[in-house]
Amino acid sequence: TTFRGGLSHKYAFNKHISNTTIVFATGAFNNSSSAAGWTDKNSINFGLRSTIDLDYDLKKGFGISAIVGTELQQQLAQTIGYTMIPDSTSIYYKIGAMKSNALAKEGTWSFISEITLRMPYDFALTFGAGVSSMNIHINDRFYSATSTNPTSYGVSYNNLFSPKVTLNKVFKKQYSVYFAYTRGYKAPVSSNIFISATGDINTGLKAEMADQLELGTKGSVLNNCINYSVAVYDAMFKNKMTAVAVPLDSSNTIAYTYTANGGGQTDIGVEAAIKAIAYQSSNGYVTVSPFANFCYSYFRYKDFHLEALNSTKTDKVITDYSGNAVAGVSPVTANIGIDISSPKYGPYANITYSYKSGMPITSDEVYNAKAYNLLNLKIGYQRTFFKHLNVKAFFGVNNITSTQYYNMVFINQQPDTYFPAPRKANFYGGISLTGIL
Repeated sequence: TTFRGGLSHKYAFNKHISNTTIVFATGAFNNSSSAAGWTDKNSINFGLRSTIDLDYDLKKGFGISAIVGTELQQQLAQTIGYTMIPDSTSIYYKIGAMKSNALAKEGTWSFISEITLRMPYDFALTFGAGVSSMNIHINDRFYSATSTNPTSYGVSYNNLFSPKVTLNKVFKKQYSVYFAYTRGYKAPVSSNIFISATGDINTGLKAEMADQLELGTKGSVLNNCINYSVAVYDAMFKNKMTAVAVPLDSSNTIAYTYTANGGGQTDIGVEAAIKAIAYQSSNGYVTVSPFANFCYSYFRYKDFHLEALNSTKTDKVITDYSGNAVAGVSPVTANIGIDISSPKYGPYANITYSYKSGMPITSDEVYNAKAYNLLNLKIGYQRTFFKHLNVKAFFGVNNITSTQYYNMVFINQQPDTYFPAPRKANFYGGISLTGIL
């Protein structure tokens, strides 16, 4: 159960400078169950984002636009974990004893800046830079008199610098070609920074970092009847998070693993999409638009190792995944379909065919999920009454061909752990009423 709300205000100082400020908040209560246990989580999230936009036309075909601002965000969340125990009255399990209770305080701060220089001959050069910081603080509310672990601990990741450079060229006001370089970060989460076996804080952990190069083109041709986009990218990851094993020996009486930085990953891919207007009535009542998109992903581990304990926990087992395909990524995904729409009233429909190739679900490439195809259909009718009431009625079928496929797969866990999607065709329908005051 989630509540989300926000308030936005925009003020123009003059025709060149304006400010947009947004305050927002989200509250959520959720619970989830699995074979390992039951988890209740209550959280609130609130923050502010404020930016200043500038736009000036200079002489001789030059111009400049910029955005400068900041974003602050804070989250407070209490998470309680329970065991699951057999229920003597049924075949199902029920909630058992509490096993964890933690209050997390997480905050982020970001400085945002981007400047675009418009130049003659429809060239544009963009420079951007962001600086971000994040702090995590955990209070352990599950007190044990025999434990020597700290009840309060935290860590901060400060001044993560993210540059961006893009060069864009527009041809005949219809299509463009661009080249972009960007950098991004993925900071550790709260579960990575505490070693429960020893009570130590994992302060040496760094944020994962990736640099991406991208070359692409997008635009409209044939009097805007065909819209397309094509992009080729290469993302290079560093400081990927992996596991380090500490076995039993004369100086260590507890065997455990913890998260550390080690190795990298290279993601090379191609993405393409096209949408056309095959038919449009003279009054615009009906438009028929076929579309297609395609994605090829060549993702590979680079100098990436994982450590685990052997069965007796007296030694470590090191596995080298370098060169293997990244688990959880399908090399090929594609969709084709047709949209039939009527802007104001009348019938509408959508039919799509989707393909997803097989993918490894363990980093050693031993276990794989199979490829699958899906065919979905949705039809409907919309009408406006009294100029203020919009009514939509719709009916749809997902998985028309009754294909076996998955909604979710757990990566690098048990090889058969997944959430199956409906095995047979799934029918649905509904009515939507929208009023305009």
